[in-house]
Amino acid sequence: MKQLYIIRTLLLIVVAILSAGAVMAQDIKQDRKLSKIVNENRALRDTIRAREIVIERNKSYINELQTLYDSITKQKDKELNLRYDSITAKRIHLEKRRDSLKQACDEAQGVINSLNKELAELRPFRELQLMDNLKRQAPTWASKPFSQLDSGAIRKVLDDCDKYGGNNADIKKIAGELRTLQKDLQLYSAAWGVLTEPFNESGRRAMRRQLDALLSRYEDAPQQGELIALDELLRDYDGYVYIFQDFINRINDDLKDSRKKKSSDQARSALINSLGDEDQISNMENIRMVPYLKDCLDEYLKALERDPLKHWAGEKEILEMVK
Repeated sequence: MKQLYIIRTLLLIVVAILSAGAVMAQDIKQDRKLSKIVNENRALRDTIRAREIVIERNKSYINELQTLYDSITKQKDKELNLRYDSITAKRIHLEKRRDSLKQACDEAQGVINSLNKELAELRPFRELQLMDNLKRQAPTWASKPFSQLDSGAIRKVLDDCDKYGGNNADIKKIAGELRTLQKDLQLYSAAWGVLTEPFNESGRRAMRRQLDALLSRYEDAPQQGELIALDELLRDYDGYVYIFQDFINRINDDLKDSRKKKSSDQARSALINSLGDEDQISNMENIRMVPYLKDCLDEYLKALERDPLKHWAGEKEILEMVK
């Protein structure tokens, strides 16, 4: 019995020790858990504080931005109000100006209407005056050579026909004849224009075709003689160039020795003799028949007069103009 009692006692002691160890282990576990919770709470509190600091800082930025926005908005509103007032003032000014101009236009239109009425009353008289002018001038112009006609005067009369002729059949008829005459005069001037430019075979050929058509309409007319003469000049343009080329070559031959010796006195003497030759005089007369060649000849002679030892700058152009 006594042994059994001792064993039970030992068992109780062991159980008590084990229970105490379990409780102690449980306490340690609880302490660790509590410590973890405390640490987590401390970290959470620090995080919350940091966020509160950020929020406060953002609130400060927001307040600054709001203040800046309010200032800009206020300034913008002020500028818009000033601009609105300025635009409104301009609109009022323009409306007044518009009304003033409208009134002036209405008054001007009234004057125009009054003048048109007066013109309508005077139109028959102006028409008769124009008809009388046409009857006097048109036949005169038709009987004159083209070289004596004034294109500007014809144009002025035609403008009067457009303004005052109305539906007058006689005026329309004479105006049509004058327009034909003016067109022919322009062709005549264009043909002379060909002679004021360097020789061009295609241009000459085209112009001669037009002159042939013109000549067929002016047979036995006062303009026929000068049209024929003009056509002949165009026909012989290249021939006159050949004459000019011979003229230059003859002078170059006459000055060859003095130019070689570079003797200015000898060159001037040779030039005088060359230009005094009857054939050369005849050549110059022929060359001057064509306006462009005449101008070139004048430049050529002036260059020789300045310095007969030098060749004229335009000499090559003439020598190569036709082959």
